[in-house]
Amino acid sequence: MHVWRKHFISVRLLKINLFLTCQEVGSNQKSSTIVVVVCVCMSSNLQHRAPEPNVLVAAVSFNKKDTVRVLEGNSELADVVRATIQKSWHRGLQDEGSYYGAPEFKMHGKPWMAEGTDTVYARLFLANLIQALDAAGWELYTSIGVVTQISNLDTWVLKSKS
Repeated sequence: MHVWRKHFISVRLLKINLFLTCQEVGSNQKSSTIVVVVCVCMSSNLQHRAPEPNVLVAAVSFNKKDTVRVLEGNSELADVVRATIQKSWHRGLQDEGSYYGAPEFKMHGKPWMAEGTDTVYARLFLANLIQALDAAGWELYTSIGVVTQISNLDTWVLKSKS
């Protein structure tokens, strides 16, 4: 295993925090250059501000070709993801574990690299996951693209509704 893999969770959490900071700062020109560039790009697309301080923020990331990880959040959030995979992914849950402290769910098949009819099932699964998260009190705040040499996968940033 590569030593740098243990940093994936930290990097994704850093990107989430950068996003939230940009939402708070907006396009303030007194911010650092990187933050200004990111905020200017985002400010034209987003109509909302950072969540209130008492709102929980979590993330669900889509990894490899078949894996979902829960970053931050609580155990109930991981339970929602697990149950949705078991109920909504037609090939089912292959394995689950922990990836440097983040609950990880490996699905049968390759939903993030799907072909043929699996593309429809993958989209239905994601729609069902959004619905299940909503029912559990989480809303999709934004999606952050993660581009690597191998793939282009997303991390969904969630915020609690209360």
